[in-house]
Amino acid sequence: MKVQVFERASQIATQGSGNPTGMTFTKLSLSNSAQNRFYQGAFLHSCRRIRQLFLEHGVAEGQGWQFNGVVQLPTSAKEADVQQQILAANHWPQPWLQQWLQPRLQELDAKDSPQLGDPIPGPGLVLLSGGWLVPKLLCETMLDHPNIQLHLATAVDQLVNTTEGWQLDDCPDRFFAVVIANGLDCQQFNASHWLPARRVRGQITYVPATAESQKLQHAINYDGYITPAVDGQHTVGATFTPKITSPELLPEDHQWNIKQLQQRLPELAALTANLEVASLTGRVGFRCQTPDYLPLIGPLPDADYFESEYADLGKGFLKRNFPKAIWQPNLFVTSGHGSRGITSAPLAAEIIASYVTGEPQIIDRAVLQAVNPARFLVRDIIRRRKETEQKKT
Repeated sequence: MKVQVFERASQIATQGSGNPTGMTFTKLSLSNSAQNRFYQGAFLHSCRRIRQLFLEHGVAEGQGWQFNGVVQLPTSAKEADVQQQILAANHWPQPWLQQWLQPRLQELDAKDSPQLGDPIPGPGLVLLSGGWLVPKLLCETMLDHPNIQLHLATAVDQLVNTTEGWQLDDCPDRFFAVVIANGLDCQQFNASHWLPARRVRGQITYVPATAESQKLQHAINYDGYITPAVDGQHTVGATFTPKITSPELLPEDHQWNIKQLQQRLPELAALTANLEVASLTGRVGFRCQTPDYLPLIGPLPDADYFESEYADLGKGFLKRNFPKAIWQPNLFVTSGHGSRGITSAPLAAEIIASYVTGEPQIIDRAVLQAVNPARFLVRDIIRRRKETEQKKT
């Protein structure tokens, strides 16, 4: 397929993907819920796909990415117990998951695998397939394809469905399918204005590397996270403050990031021993978050049709047969990935590609329904009924 990408900024990766480093990450669970199946499946898929993509484009491991394992430290005694249950259950095979033990260094089985010799307290888990990367490098690599044409400094304000396909503003081309993939601006079009998305502020802190911290080879996740040094600095993050809207760096957010690092990784405390908060730099970004913390992935429904044909859901008729849903023709969305975009976006792309081409889906129906944007239209109809009943009582 021939693909055209429209980017309103003068360069790519100016929003969340502009962070200097990020990681593939999932929180493991023994629950077989659709939400857990999505994120754990997304993690496995993204690790394979991103590695394949980099290697196909000649980007060697160590040049802006390293998938040598993500260390996951438990944030509570309860989570530590869950990690032990996960290890005992053997749901994740040895090539994907390993226990992190303290203080003995653990060495992976494969001969070419690095030694997990970081100054990290245990116990914890190592997600062996994951790692860290430079998000902008990933975006550049994905766009490096002969069938992809990139339009920079080109905003799209209107989507119009014509008999010849979708029209984008005054673009002379007509498109068979359109994917809305613009984060918090996913609500800007008439067909998608109802999508629930909230802005959640996050701030990361740049910490200068030391001779000792340069030895850190693995991304570490705890209450926050730290990544190996890139260009002489570590990325430490990230705050989660939905009620704060300031785009400016806040000293108290730097303080929070540093405090979490010092408490959870005292072996790396020397990084911040002589730093003054006022001198720290970093970056502010705004996550696009949904109410249920699952992304919006799939076809956009005809919202007016849902409101009229499924109105009886709001009257309590939950078990009757309803007519088949009507969708906007070949109009899709991938948004609401929150802080997990590196992990979830590749699987989202695969899901949408399967919708467009008619190929079998990569995940089960329950997961598809769990991430389908229409879930919020249905929930809203039912919620309004419940609110009406509460007012009557």
